[in-house]
Amino acid sequence: MTEVNSQGEYGEPTPSIVDWSIASVVAVGLVVLALCHTLAGWADNVEKSHRRRQLLEAYKRRRNWKKGDIPRLEALGINGPARMRMQRLGGLGRPVVPEQRPLEEVVLHKINAFVLLMGPSATVQERKRQFRQWPWWKHHVEAYYRGEHELAKHRKMKNASIEAEIKVGTVLGISSSAVHNICREIRRMRREDESSANFPAATLEEYQQWMKYGAEVAFRASDEAP
Repeated sequence: MTEVNSQGEYGEPTPSIVDWSIASVVAVGLVVLALCHTLAGWADNVEKSHRRRQLLEAYKRRRNWKKGDIPRLEALGINGPARMRMQRLGGLGRPVVPEQRPLEEVVLHKINAFVLLMGPSATVQERKRQFRQWPWWKHHVEAYYRGEHELAKHRKMKNASIEAEIKVGTVLGISSSAVHNICREIRRMRREDESSANFPAATLEEYQQWMKYGAEVAFRASDEAP
C-alpha cells in the first residue's frame, strides 16, 4: 500500500498486514529449519559417538577375540588392521565382543534402569543389579566410604579407614581393595575438578533404604526425618 501525503505526493509504500504475515511465516519457517538441522546434526553426532564407543570396547578385547566374534566385528565395521587380525582368528570359545546394540535400545535401557532405581516398584535385587551399572556407581562407593569412615572415627575404631573399606566392600559386594582403589580414583578427580566429584557423604544404612524402597521413597523419608 502506498500513502499520499498532504501535498499530494506519494510516499514510501506501507507494508500491509498480509506482507507482515508472510514475513512472519518465512521467519518462523527459517527458525524451524535451522532447529531441525541442528537437531539432525546432534542426533548424528550422538549416533557416531555410540558407534565409536562400541568399536573401542571391541578393540580393547582384540587379544582375546574368538572366531565367534567375527559376525559381531563385521557388524561394527572394524578398520583394516583389525580386519587382518580377525582373518587370522582360530580360537574357539565364547565370543568376547558384546553384540552391537542400537542407540535406541541403550537409551531405553538407561531409562528403565533409572525408573527401577528411583521408583518403588522394583525388587531389592533388581535395584542392586542396576546400581552396579549406574554411571555414578564409583562416586557413590566413595561417598559411602566417607560416611562410614566418619562413623568409624566417631566410634573411636583403631583403623577407621580400613574398617570403612571392609564394611563398604562387604555390603556392596566388592573387595576392600576395590573400594580403596575407587576412592583413590575419585579423590584424584576431585583434585582436578572439585565440582566433578562432589557427592555428599552417605551411610550404608541410607544405601540399604534406597535398595529396599527406591530412591524416591528413601530420600523423602530422609528429608522428613528430624
